[in-house]
Amino acid sequence: MDPVARSLADVRAIRARVENPFDREALKEYFCQLGQELGFKPFKNYRQGATHIDCVWKDGNSVFAAINIEYGNDREILGALAQMFLTKPEVAALVTASNPLKPITKVFDAAKAMSPGKTTIVIDVKTGNVLTKEL
Repeated sequence: MDPVARSLADVRAIRARVENPFDREALKEYFCQLGQELGFKPFKNYRQGATHIDCVWKDGNSVFAAINIEYGNDREILGALAQMFLTKPEVAALVTASNPLKPITKVFDAAKAMSPGKTTIVIDVKTGNVLTKEL
């Protein structure tokens, strides 16, 4: 796995640096700080047209990584995924929490279908599981 994607998907680091993994603002701060540490220019609450992304890492003028945090229902999760992919990132990461009706594999399958040719990461903060699809 790409070292940048590995850093992004490191659940142990998230849990070590974010006290409550359900605190969206703390997660946004964590991902923005991580992007800066890795040499990117991070933007919190990034807007591009009608899209809203919780954290974007830019490399020059292009979006390298788009990270969204969504714990809502299926429709809200699909919306968060779609918004990320509209920015055409090299790496897309969704932070969510699974439940019996919304297992992480179902979310990951939806993400894979929306992101041909992109690295996709789905992070389940409830279980600590991470699913990835490489380029």
